[in-house]
Amino acid sequence: MAASYDPTTKITNALLHCEYSAGFDSIGRLKRYIKSMASQMHPMMLPVMIIDMDTSLALGTFANAGSTLRKIEAETGHNALISGLENDPVSVNDPLALDLSSLVNRLSRCSSDVRVSEKDSEVVLEHLRLIQRDIDEVASGAAPFSAQAYEHLQSSSRQLRHHIDYLISSRKILLLRFQEVQAGAQTQLSVVHNFISQRDNKLNLSIARASRAIAVASKRDSSAMKSLALLTMVFLPGTAIASFFAMPFFNLTVDETGIETKPQFWIYWALTIPITLLVLCLWISWLHFATKRHKKEDEEALGLDEKTN
Repeated sequence: MAASYDPTTKITNALLHCEYSAGFDSIGRLKRYIKSMASQMHPMMLPVMIIDMDTSLALGTFANAGSTLRKIEAETGHNALISGLENDPVSVNDPLALDLSSLVNRLSRCSSDVRVSEKDSEVVLEHLRLIQRDIDEVASGAAPFSAQAYEHLQSSSRQLRHHIDYLISSRKILLLRFQEVQAGAQTQLSVVHNFISQRDNKLNLSIARASRAIAVASKRDSSAMKSLALLTMVFLPGTAIASFFAMPFFNLTVDETGIETKPQFWIYWALTIPITLLVLCLWISWLHFATKRHKKEDEEALGLDEKTN
């Protein structure tokens, strides 16, 4: 706002910058203020009116912030005024089931609004002190006016000072209330962060239990695999020998006292040995490739961790 006063015409000219608000008609309210105080006109009345309207807006901000804080306290079950009463316990559902992210956002917005209102109250208090000084200067410089105009100016100055004293008291009380709400919001933020930590710990505990169950199941599977491996080791030699002698390359002698080998027996070894070596080479190659790939993935993961830290 910019304002100037012309003592010859007794008119205050001002340039106001207002923002539209559906819930608060600033211009209409200002007109009603001027109409109600038409008999108490003063050069500094317009700034005082604007501060009065700003105080009303600040009261609305305090009411909204206080309502939000009380709702959150009811949801979390942590109220500094209620929790200390032994005969009036707070009943609340499982706080870990709450939408904690939403609570953090609501508390952050509430804290931000209150912080802005705190700074605004401090600035308004300083402006009111400056207006008091300007009123004194206007009253002391009113000697050239007529006696009637001088008396009217002195009377309106006294009334305006009383109103400014009221506004200063109101803004000081409002500033204290904003500080209380801010402290309450910070307390609730700590409570919600504590809930988040508890929920994370509970989740980690559940993960640990699941990991333990998986480890137990893996141990059981390992025991079963050991049993299968043991059975395989027991029966494999006999199975291999039986399969070997069951090949058509062997025949019993006529008197069944010996075993004769057919001339084509070399084909078995000619095919078995190269294929076995080929399978071993393929397995070694795959193992080497997989080891290099895993090593590269581990190095990339370590590099990302170092960049993050």
